Amino acid sequence: IIAPLFLIFEMGWLPTAFTTGLVLVGIIWFLYYGKKHVVRTGAIFHVFERLGRRRFKGLDQELRGILREKGLRQGDPFEMIVARSTVIDIAEETGFEKVVEEAAKIFAQIIPHSSTEIATQFLEGTRVGATPVTHDVALPHFRSDGLAETQLVLVRAKNGVHIIHPNFLSDDEMTDSKVFGVFFLVSPQDNPSQHLRILAQIAERVDDESFAYDWEHARDEHEIKEVLIKDDSYLNVYVDKGNKAAIMIDKAMKDIPFAEGCLVALIHRVDRAFVPTGKTVVFEGDRLVIIGDSQGITELREKYCQKIM
Repeated sequence: IIAPLFLIFEMGWLPTAFTTGLVLVGIIWFLYYGKKHVVRTGAIFHVFERLGRRRFKGLDQELRGILREKGLRQGDPFEMIVARSTVIDIAEETGFEKVVEEAAKIFAQIIPHSSTEIATQFLEGTRVGATPVTHDVALPHFRSDGLAETQLVLVRAKNGVHIIHPNFLSDDEMTDSKVFGVFFLVSPQDNPSQHLRILAQIAERVDDESFAYDWEHARDEHEIKEVLIKDDSYLNVYVDKGNKAAIMIDKAMKDIPFAEGCLVALIHRVDRAFVPTGKTVVFEGDRLVIIGDSQGITELREKYCQKIM
């Protein structure tokens, strides 16, 4: 490579300038035209194509099992993510694109991207097979920059959502499936491991035999969230004069005794929900969403969730 360049240089300035011009023209042509029209082919692409079509379903289950065994880490805020999630409850049968559009509008208020960009990300992931579809549930997901905390949108469709996705286990390139739940998950770009653990936790709950029944028969958005969270780590406390939680009325959060290891994640008041502080005063009619360890939740359930005799 070097020898011909040296010979050209020895021939004088005119051949050197002419050769340099040819190189520059070639580079410009490739960058602005050739690169856009390159179609890469080769044996390795056929190998990957065959491997994709022969994908072993048991391997997916085994990989999911490995994630389950590792489980959530102590710092993974799964219950908090579900507690602050947004629920969309759809009665009529609809298409996946329509559901994506609605979810994207919600995420656009949190992520520094437009709803169109977010929808495109979800749809592209589904088109290439990155969206798990199992047990009548779809899990569209991606990681985004400019996001501080993992966000979740839960969609329940009692009459189903039609979703077209790749089917690697058959000769058909795409399959039209009908799902009754869609969980949109978006996590921070810099925490891929937690993103996978959250997905695995959702998949584990979806795999439970009781999930389909609980999901279908949940009466409102609060019960829909409870379906994803185990009862021993999640508690709804309704503040009413007819139950023991009445002692909370007109008191600040800092003055209310809660079990160690438990946290009031949200307060639902009339038509809004917010994260409380120590100075937040509890009113009659509030609903407190509490998360924590099983022992503390059991203690609080006995303390605040029983009717006054």
